[in-house]
Amino acid sequence: MRFLSSSSLFSSSLFEETLLLSLDLFLREIAPCHHRTLSHQNNTSLSVRVCALLDYAACTSDDACFLCDAAAARFERIIILKAMCGDECVAIASDNRLGINQQQTTAVDFPKIFEIHPKLFIGMSGLATDMHTLRATFEFKHKLYELRENRAMEPKTFASVVSTTLYEKRFGPYYVEPVVAGLDKENKPYITGMDLIGAAAPTDNFVVAGNNSESLFGVCESMYKENLGPEALFEVISQCLLSGSGRDCLSGWGGTVYVITKDKVDVKSLKGRMD
Repeated sequence: MRFLSSSSLFSSSLFEETLLLSLDLFLREIAPCHHRTLSHQNNTSLSVRVCALLDYAACTSDDACFLCDAAAARFERIIILKAMCGDECVAIASDNRLGINQQQTTAVDFPKIFEIHPKLFIGMSGLATDMHTLRATFEFKHKLYELRENRAMEPKTFASVVSTTLYEKRFGPYYVEPVVAGLDKENKPYITGMDLIGAAAPTDNFVVAGNNSESLFGVCESMYKENLGPEALFEVISQCLLSGSGRDCLSGWGGTVYVITKDKVDVKSLKGRMD
């Protein structure tokens, strides 16, 4: 075995080469997202790799950990999402803001609620890229169900599909919190929320999701009443959305409300705080 003397080890070229190799192995093992970024760059100098190491060391927040786990360059997060039951109607609403790393606003018209069929909608809060992946997956599964069964999927059945899809990826989960809202064949409202591995929590009043859920729970508990009609339900969920977003500096920029009845779907936009 060949041993290096102190004089040869600390010569500038050999020391830099040894340190570069050590940093490369370190980044490859514990910070793969930074290592993959460097592997696509021509500049592999010591200073660049040290900067990558410092970037990894700065990843101390939850958002940064998600960034490393997903090997993503940006963490895009949705803040507010809620659904409420009424008398043969159901409403689902969200704010319009899309942020990167929470503090930076990227878009103020980002859709977060998606139609599966005219009596069934799903909203998602979480990582924007996972939302679009799951949207395409759920639409595909619903179309296959329609071809096989020759009928639209019931909200409770669709919630089971969503839960199963999320649970399949429990060891590397999608970073989303879905909310399912719809009317069954008897026009009874059905809503449920889930965590990122598909644990459902169906209820007969209201469900909230997102970063500002504590404030949303408070205003919903004080304003919600049973057996509300479509117009009253719209007023209640709108006031809850605006009041909840007013208590969170990272949400807002208006909102979108869907009121689902047995005859039609009303889509309305809300003007809110624009800062």
